[in-house]
Amino acid sequence: MKKLLLVLIILANMFLGGCLSEELTDIGIAVSVGIDKSEEGYLVTYQVMNPKAISAKAPNEASIVLYTESGKDLFQIIRKITEHSPRKMYHSHVRTVIFGEEIAKEGIKDMLDFFVREHEYRTDFYFLIAKGTTAHNILKVITPLETETVSQMEVYNALETSEKVWSPTKTTKIFELVNKIISDGDNPVMTGVEILRVCAAAAWQMAGRLCVY
Repeated sequence: MKKLLLVLIILANMFLGGCLSEELTDIGIAVSVGIDKSEEGYLVTYQVMNPKAISAKAPNEASIVLYTESGKDLFQIIRKITEHSPRKMYHSHVRTVIFGEEIAKEGIKDMLDFFVREHEYRTDFYFLIAKGTTAHNILKVITPLETETVSQMEVYNALETSEKVWSPTKTTKIFELVNKIISDGDNPVMTGVEILRVCAAAAWQMAGRLCVY
């Protein structure tokens, strides 16, 4: 039994060593994916955190960066976006997936199939609908001081808090959404997110910088 435990510890250290070999400042952490309709099929926008800027090692760099690519196949689009990034991109920390209202009205089954099959994503992120706008526009929203893009980490946390204190707001994860779609007589519900175009700084703060319904 002790020998087995020792082997397991050694194996665990081997895997941990592989993770630790990556410098945090050399990677890009994807926190959100936006999907809109385009002439080619899909327009995908990635919101990526720049750990180097957040750690103050590069204060002149933006802490949030957007990458955009279009095409017919989501798998190929994501690969292209990864190639454009100067840093190795990690997808396991995606917190939100946002569908543009136009493409959501046409159906989301194919897009859900992508996220179910793609092994690099976890299953604990939330789905949102860009209400009256595109997912790309939501992801490039600037804070009231116009110095920084709103991180979807903030939206994720605000959505969780909002659901607990205000019932009309709902968090929706992938398997819950898939189960509702394939179930007869059960319609899926996703929270909508809207841009406040004319808004004082105080109102932005109260609304979590985005209107969530």
